[in-house]
Amino acid sequence: MNEEKNIETNVVQSAAKTLVDYNLDTAIDFAEVGIDSFLEESLFRELPLVKTVYGIAKTGLAIREKHLLKKFLVFISQLNKNGISSENYQKYREKLKKNDKVILKELEFALTIIDRYIEINKNIILANLYFNYIDKKISWEQFQELSIVVDNIFLNDLNELENIYIRRSMTMNDIKNKISFRRLKAQNLVEEIEKSLRMPDGSIGIYYNKNDYKITELGNLLFKYGLNK
Repeated sequence: MNEEKNIETNVVQSAAKTLVDYNLDTAIDFAEVGIDSFLEESLFRELPLVKTVYGIAKTGLAIREKHLLKKFLVFISQLNKNGISSENYQKYREKLKKNDKVILKELEFALTIIDRYIEINKNIILANLYFNYIDKKISWEQFQELSIVVDNIFLNDLNELENIYIRRSMTMNDIKNKISFRRLKAQNLVEEIEKSLRMPDGSIGIYYNKNDYKITELGNLLFKYGLNK
């Protein structure tokens, strides 16, 4: 257990050092480039995070370690890309440099989520959300909730989320992919539109039309701060 905790601590600290000391080339699409290709470059092999993962693997990187490392680098690269001109991001990096315990704990959570993701491109969405947390656009609790939602969704379903986001409200006839829509609804990203009706006694009754839908606040946050970059 202690050895496992030490490994986690080393990974978090090396990720923090990579964020602080290195500006990964944002012109490189790490999501598309094969991990072996850029690991052949001495510059990348010297990254603290890369050296740590190699140290853990000891005898060379297996497929899982390579995939995990690629996800980390995609996340860090996108985070740096978002933070180029952000004062809040520079302050964040300064806190990392000083080993701020709260910041390190938050980074550990993000890295844990990265480990759970299978699709590489989900880490771009996560980096966008994490940056917007750093930039004070969303709260920590919102970042946590959204990161779990991203873990549970299919990336192809995001096309339907964009369709709903643009329209703001829609009927079932407007939905392009009903299977995607049902999955988005299960994740509380869309909901039935609430309508009111004056009853015969003068009171106001609330009902839901199951044919009319809108994007939820959670869906808005995901699209605006995770996808709309």
